[in-house]
Amino acid sequence: LNAKLEEEIEARDAITAQLKANKEQIKSIISNLIGFTYRCLPDEEWKMLFITDQVEDITGYRPEDFTGQGRSFASVIHPGDLGSARAVISEAIAGRKKFDLDYRLVKKSGEIVWVHEAGRGVYDKEGKALFIDGIVTDISDKKKAEEKLRETRTLVKNLTSNLTGAVSRSLYDEHFTTKYYSEKIFDITGYSAEDFIDNKNVRFTDIIYHEDLETVREQIRESVINNKPYSLEFRLIHKNGPVIWVQENGRPVFDKAGNTLYLDGITMEITEKKNSEQALLYAKQELERLNRQLEKTVEERTAKLTKANTQLLKLQKENLQSQFEVLKQQVNPHFLFNSLNVLTSLIKVDPDLAEMFTEKLSKVYRYVLENKEKDLVTLGTELDFIKAYLFLLNIRFAGKVQVKTDVADAETDKQVVPMALQLLIENAIKHNTFSRKSPLNIEISAQGTGYLAVVNNLQNRKTQMTSTGVGLINISKRYSLLSDAQPVFEMGRKEFIARIPLLDHDYIKDEY
Repeated sequence: LNAKLEEEIEARDAITAQLKANKEQIKSIISNLIGFTYRCLPDEEWKMLFITDQVEDITGYRPEDFTGQGRSFASVIHPGDLGSARAVISEAIAGRKKFDLDYRLVKKSGEIVWVHEAGRGVYDKEGKALFIDGIVTDISDKKKAEEKLRETRTLVKNLTSNLTGAVSRSLYDEHFTTKYYSEKIFDITGYSAEDFIDNKNVRFTDIIYHEDLETVREQIRESVINNKPYSLEFRLIHKNGPVIWVQENGRPVFDKAGNTLYLDGITMEITEKKNSEQALLYAKQELERLNRQLEKTVEERTAKLTKANTQLLKLQKENLQSQFEVLKQQVNPHFLFNSLNVLTSLIKVDPDLAEMFTEKLSKVYRYVLENKEKDLVTLGTELDFIKAYLFLLNIRFAGKVQVKTDVADAETDKQVVPMALQLLIENAIKHNTFSRKSPLNIEISAQGTGYLAVVNNLQNRKTQMTSTGVGLINISKRYSLLSDAQPVFEMGRKEFIARIPLLDHDYIKDEY
């Protein structure tokens, strides 16, 4: 009997030891859990019958704060989540199902934490709920990460929605399988982003215009090989049928081993731009055609105008030559008429003087005849002529006309129109009165100013002779046919000044 009793005692001790070991093992396992485990009553307050020490890490309350006559677990659930938590757990217990849910707890410090609870009911043989066993873990960090992720996704969505193009990420495979597309792709292609994801309803290569597909593949292949960005312009077929132009800018993404992971890019519609470029190209070609036609027309008309202008210049030159000859001929009769009148008078009163007058007149007229065909003569030649002419004046006016000459030697090689001085002296005599007491004083000078000045004092006739202006007009017209430099005539209060240009040969008009 004693032996049997000892055997039973040993068996009980072994069982007790095993139970103790199991209890310690379970306690160790529970203590190593991230959250706390519990057993509570299946009422709305979830009165705790058992709760592990980790509850203090999550709520700030010790286990004994919830057990016995302590607070209910419902008292630390956030008021905003308590109703939904009761509904989920009650429904699970009633249906004899497991439950899990996320909600907020209010810690002893007032801080809000997010927790995840998973559990199930414990029932008697009749199916009545006796307890609720479960585990609660802190998921605040997870919730913060999820919130951050939501914010990031919202930011990305807002950013991509504001872009003019559709942002994409696709695989580098045969069909460029889409992994992500921003919503803007719908505005461009008529397909939603979801239609493209993993080739769900449409493959991107299916809407690339068939003539552009191989070019797109080749350019992306070169981008991947060279690890460089790409920029493509190609055509797509819109869901509604029309062909549109797009521009895609992107670059390949590689892993550390150099394998191609994705193609990231942005696709923008450029149909309007392409149409404008085509219209501009057509307009440019049309403009070039019109320009060539205009150049040809201008060339033809220029040739005609050049020919006509050459003929016109020839006619103008011939006309100018005729005008010049007429102007020169105006001098001869005028001068000869005055001289013959004087000679007629001298023959009657002084034949010897008349003979000398005739010689000087012959010399003067010989000058006129010899220079008849000339447009210009040197000032020196003109002054020699004037000396003979002044002799005739002295005979004609008996010293009533006094002429002084002051010309620098350097000026005598300059050129003037023939008999310009004679016309100016005749003009002074014609418009002034003079006598021995009040002679007509004429000064001829040239001192390097480019002009020959002829100045006479004014002694106006009481009865003015009708002026035709032939003399001065004659000089002006003859100069205008030869040079841009023109004579200047000035009427002062006491004197009349005539300035005629002294020309170099190079200054004569080319067209003449």
